[in-house]
Amino acid sequence: MSTLSRKDLPTLRRLHPVYFRRWWRNMVGQTDHETVIEQATNDGRLSYSYAFMVFVSAGVAATHRC
Repeated sequence: MSTLSRKDLPTLRRLHPVYFRRWWRNMVGQTDHETVIEQATNDGRLSYSYAFMVFVSAGVAATHRC
């Protein structure tokens, strides 16, 4: 069983909910939400390569079942 040492205290302190909330607000405040939504919309479109991968994996799963 491992024991905690003094060098672990700063890491444990960062896990405290108050520090986590402060970090989270800082991260959310720095995020450009419009750009993230635009990129997710563009990347989320169905592409030929993704559709091909889905059909091939379905075929492999179907043949493996037999």
